[in-house]
Amino acid sequence: MPVYLSPYFLSILAALIAVLPFRAGGQGINGPTGAQAWMMGGVSATSADVWSAANNPAAMCWLEKSQLGLYTEQRFMEKNLNLSHISGVWKNKWLHAGGQIHYFGYEVFNQQRLGLSLGKKLSENLALGVQLNYLATNIREYGNSGAWILGMGVLYKPIPELTTAINFYNINQARYKHSINESVPAIARLGLSYEFSKKVTASIETEQTLNQKTIFRGGLRYQLHESIALAIGAANNPVYYTFGVGLKMRQLKLDMASGFHEVFGFTPHLSLAFPLN
Repeated sequence: MPVYLSPYFLSILAALIAVLPFRAGGQGINGPTGAQAWMMGGVSATSADVWSAANNPAAMCWLEKSQLGLYTEQRFMEKNLNLSHISGVWKNKWLHAGGQIHYFGYEVFNQQRLGLSLGKKLSENLALGVQLNYLATNIREYGNSGAWILGMGVLYKPIPELTTAINFYNINQARYKHSINESVPAIARLGLSYEFSKKVTASIETEQTLNQKTIFRGGLRYQLHESIALAIGAANNPVYYTFGVGLKMRQLKLDMASGFHEVFGFTPHLSLAFPLN
């Protein structure tokens, strides 16, 4: 059963999320985005989907159509720890452009993240992406603060079945200004994904946040039917288990995932994506 978190504890937890690389299910607003990632333990760098606008801008280049996506999670089943996200990717013959809006928290503590991404294929199997974000944090007892954050990503397919990717978040090592005198987490993610067949895909990822322990993530996806996929995953630091299902309904793609933390309980994830053309 989920652990009940009192309002006082929520305020403390929210403040920790704001100033530390929070690990129990992601780093606050800076963690992996999209239920498809959380179906597989949070592996996000190699996934080519509409959430790539937030996770790895280089991966956007493998999308065949412009897309819009909606994502939400309720961390540890607590109504005050909701994350809401809108992501969009627009494709043309020269490049892929992406936009993202995040909102996390409630009136005592909240964060907003706005981002623009650009991705370009340099060859048939190599792409480069860049990202500009503005991260704003509001803590009732401390006030408002914000920071401009740069990111970049690379995705490379040495063979059709193997995808490798690396993504950097906050390469400029920005700090919050004004009332919150803390650094924004600087994060690097390195991922590998291998398609054993048209039905089975395995993915692994390492995540390193500056001055923190390395996180290892992994997941296995099974395409049960052309419209149904099942997946399981896990991560460490701390131990976190995930599972989920993906459904394709005509033009709509619905992903549902749940993660379990041994202390705080379950976190449900839900995302919906659909083409724009």
